[in-house]
Amino acid sequence: MRKLLLSLLYLLPALAASAQAVTLKGVVRDETGTPLPGVSVYLEGTTYGSVTNLDGEFTLDVDQKQGQTISFSYVGYNKETREIITGVTWYEIRLTPKVTELDDVVVIGYGTQRRGDITAAISSVNADEVASPVNTSLDHALEGHAAGVVVTRSTGKPG
Repeated sequence: MRKLLLSLLYLLPALAASAQAVTLKGVVRDETGTPLPGVSVYLEGTTYGSVTNLDGEFTLDVDQKQGQTISFSYVGYNKETREIITGVTWYEIRLTPKVTELDDVVVIGYGTQRRGDITAAISSVNADEVASPVNTSLDHALEGHAAGVVVTRSTGKPG
C-alpha cells in the first residue's frame, strides 16, 4: 500500500503539469493591420471562448493540453486557427477578408431578387447617362432614360 501511495505522489506533479491553467492573450488585426473588435476567439471543440475588445485584444484562460487549437472568426473574414504551443502566451493574428461574388441583384420595393428570376420588364440606366451637370435631382436625371418612368412634380418647390 505504501508503494502505491509513493507512486501516486510521484505521478501527481506530472499530471498537474499536463493540464496547467494558462492565460492566453493577443491581438487580432485585419490585412491592413487595423485591430478588429468583436472577433470570436474560442477553444476548438468546446463552447469556451472570448471576444476581442475595441483594440482587438483578447484574453482566454485555458487548461493547456497537447493538441488544442484556438479559432478566430469574424463576419466577412476567413476563419483562422492556431495550435496552442506550450510556453507561448501571446498571439498576433491577421484575418483575411472572405471574397465572394454575387449575382446581379435587383432591388424591389419590398425585398430583393436575382435578375434571372424576374419575369417582368427591367430597365437599367448607366451612371454615365445621368451624370449631366444640368440635372438637379435623381428623378429629373432618370426622366427620359428608363422606359415607362414618368416623373411628375406636384409643386414648384425644389427637391
